[in-house]
Amino acid sequence: MIQWNFTDSISLFEDLWEKWMNTKLYLLAKGTLMLEKGYKGIFKSLPIEKQSELIVRKASFVKAA
Repeated sequence: MIQWNFTDSISLFEDLWEKWMNTKLYLLAKGTLMLEKGYKGIFKSLPIEKQSELIVRKASFVKAA
């Protein structure tokens, strides 16, 4: 098992955000050809409204933290 050590809360938050976002993108693309595009490609393939929704979600997580 890999153990990560973070020296500041910003690094921890960014790592958790990336894991959350990648999971969401994977679930959205699961079972489709979009999955071959990688996470950035999946994100760019989403409608603007869905991209905005995910970006706003990060802002709400920042505010909650």
